[in-house]
Amino acid sequence: MTRVWQDEDGQQYAIAPTTDDEGVRGRRLLIADADGDLDVALEVLSKPPAPMQEITATWHRPVQPLLLQRFATDVVTELLDGVVRRGQTGWLQTNIAYALSWAGLEVSRWWGPEWPLVEDGAAGNAYSEPDADAVPFAWLGLALNTGDVEIDIYQDDAYFGLCFEPQARRVLTDNDPGYFRLHESLPLPIGRIEQVRVTIDTTTLDDPFSDIVLAEAVLMVGGQPVPLIAAENYGPNEWHRLDESVVILRDSAALKNLDWHPPRPV
Repeated sequence: MTRVWQDEDGQQYAIAPTTDDEGVRGRRLLIADADGDLDVALEVLSKPPAPMQEITATWHRPVQPLLLQRFATDVVTELLDGVVRRGQTGWLQTNIAYALSWAGLEVSRWWGPEWPLVEDGAAGNAYSEPDADAVPFAWLGLALNTGDVEIDIYQDDAYFGLCFEPQARRVLTDNDPGYFRLHESLPLPIGRIEQVRVTIDTTTLDDPFSDIVLAEAVLMVGGQPVPLIAAENYGPNEWHRLDESVVILRDSAALKNLDWHPPRPV
């Protein structure tokens, strides 16, 4: 059933369900054109529940950022009904919705403090090579057309996940330049964020003290993917998932090919 409402600007919007395709569920946000016809502005799809469950937001045409946030929050709450633990406060759903609501916005710069791979006070810290498959950061800053935002790490008991902050909270120069390698501008794609895909790790539900974790995300910017994962480097080619760094991956192949601990569920 399509629900239509009148937003604050007098524009007519609607929410409609997607067609059921092999268990894929989702919702479309539609906006009325000058003739009153409804066209898709944003689509959110969720694959069937799995150990690594994906939720994807795809941008189609401009719409108000606040409306995107409102739509994403409603849809995520619905899609994760029965997946999160009973009594969960809703913070996780809000975090996921923040990520999805960046679809359609434009990024003009990335920055952040890079963790060293090896700490050596005498010889100096060692950092990732320019062609590394994975580079760990304490957090990432993004300059969007709606303002600066951050991608950080949050902790849920023994596990860490990606945290999408709607406003920048940190200043790069607050980080110790003798320990971190500070990047005022990272060589990452800029332009419109055409799609945001988040991956929810549900295997953590085996732990009675933890909930699902926002473990990974891919931002499609100007046609180029920017894969991110909550992980940490423990030594040469040893990466631990659900840990306390925002790791940028060279490409989606690295996400599958690196040796993750614990192993990354398919």
